[in-house]
Formats: sequence, structure tokens, C-alpha cells
Amino acid sequence: MSTIEKSEGRWAEIYQHFGLMPSTQHWIKECPFCGKKKSFRISPDKIQYGGSICTCGEYNGIQTLMQITSRDFKSLCDEIDGIIGNQYQQSSEPSQRESQIVKYNRYRRTLKKVKGTGVELYLNNRGIYKMPKLAMGAGVETVNGIKCDVMVCLATTNSGFPCYLHRTYIINGQKAVFKENSKGWIAPTKKLTRIVETTESTAIRFHYHDQELGVAEGVETAKMAELKYGVRTWSLLNTSIMKRFVCPDGVKRLVIFADTDKKGAGHAAAFACAHKNLIANNDITSVIVRWREKLGDFADTEYSRLMEWTFNK
Repeated sequence: MSTIEKSEGRWAEIYQHFGLMPSTQHWIKECPFCGKKKSFRISPDKIQYGGSICTCGEYNGIQTLMQITSRDFKSLCDEIDGIIGNQYQQSSEPSQRESQIVKYNRYRRTLKKVKGTGVELYLNNRGIYKMPKLAMGAGVETVNGIKCDVMVCLATTNSGFPCYLHRTYIINGQKAVFKENSKGWIAPTKKLTRIVETTESTAIRFHYHDQELGVAEGVETAKMAELKYGVRTWSLLNTSIMKRFVCPDGVKRLVIFADTDKKGAGHAAAFACAHKNLIANNDITSVIVRWREKLGDFADTEYSRLMEWTFNK
């Protein structure tokens, strides 16, 4: 079994070995990722995967220790194997899961904060002026020979493990529209990349949750719903992920902002999510499903009548 898989549930022991302990209090030292003081902590809530939190993002145990100790992936995993008694002899090549995480870490370091970039201009043009502090960064990529700003969002599990990267390509503050290339291929405006496969609930967590949490499919939809209704809202990326999403512990009121589309996929996913949370063994007491009367989502149908249905547990 790989180090990452074997270490699940053993991170309190691993951190103690390295002189670190989970705490609800922030570090007095600088964050090892962004350098900000008194903003970083190793979260007891995410200790199964060694999760750490800062205003710059959320990280798993391997990422955290690599950053703090300046160790490479292999030597760190060898030491962790000794701590947890993992005797499995891995091949000289890292597993696909490990390779993807290393690749993600390398890509993440190229990203900038959103403020002052083409991503901020794009969000401003959509009517969104409050930039998220977590889970979103700004990058630059070349697509079909065109240099684009890229809005990059990280989706994580309830335990803080990275699982998807969502990219939106932007040109001059507008969502990019690419022309067909010489091979007849048209590049997509958005791109979803899986980092690792997971069965856990997945979301782009723009902020920490409270007793009330909103969820929506798209990134822009989530931010616009949050702006209009004052509910901290996460993006669930698509209908498939929404159907299987279960709130983390501590959330008592869930508000689901459903897309209104011709074939009812948005409604089907929203009500499936509502049902899953109402029967789950969690802290939910009520679920509200909201949608706009006209076709579209909350980022596109501002003046359409609001509809809602409330379920109590």
C-alpha cells in the first residue's frame, strides 16, 4: 500500500514525530506556503489526512510536511513509512496517485492571487467584486497559440484532500471563445482535471463553513448566489458531484442553488443532494432548494422570479 493510503488516520502520530501537533490555534510562525503570520494551522477537523489550513489554501499532510521540512517526496515518504510501519516495497516509479499530487503541487506554485489579474477583471465584469480567499488562484496559459488568463479553482474533499482542478480560460476580461484549429478541434472554455479519484464529497471551498452553507454547480453561480443572498456558498462543479455531496459536520442549514435547464438535470441533482443530506447521519436540520423560474442559473437570471422548497429533518 502506498504511503499516502497507509497514512490515512495516522497523522496525529506522524505530526508528533516531526514536532508538530494539530491545534485550533494559528501558528505564531509564518505560513510555510505563503509566509503570512498567524494564519496557518494544522486542523484537528482534517487530521485523517493531515489537513492544514491558511488563508492561502488547504493542504494535505504530505504537502504540509514537504513545505515545512523542505524534504523531497520520496525521502519524506520513506520516513513516514518507518513511523507507521508500512513495509510495502514500492517500485522505483511513484504511483499514478502520487505522481498526480506532485504534478498538482508543481502547478499550484505557478499561480498568483486573484487580485489585480485578468481573473479579477472577469469576475468584476460578471458583477462579482468580493474575491474568495481560498481555493482560487490566477494563472496564465497558452491555448491554440493565444495567451489566456486562467481562473483556477481547487476542489477538495471534506477531509481536505485535493481531487479536482477547475480552469476557466479568459481573454480581455471575458470568457474565452476559441476558434477551430487546423485539425478541426475547438479548445474548451472550461477544463476539469482530476488530481486523484475519490468517493468523498467534493467541493470548491471558497471559505470555511458555518452552521449555514450554500452550494451551487458553477463557480460564478456560487459567487453570485452568495452575493445576492448572503449565504456562504461552495461550488460543486457539476450535477454528478452535487448528487453525492454530503455536508461536513457542523452544518445545520443547507441551501442548494439549482440551475434551471430544459431537461431538468439541475433540479434532479439539487433534490437528490437534498434527499442525501436529509437521510445522512450529519448535523443538518433543514434543507432549502432554490431556483430561478426562467432557464439559466443564478449568475444569468438575476431578474427571474425566485422559487424555493424547504425540507425539515
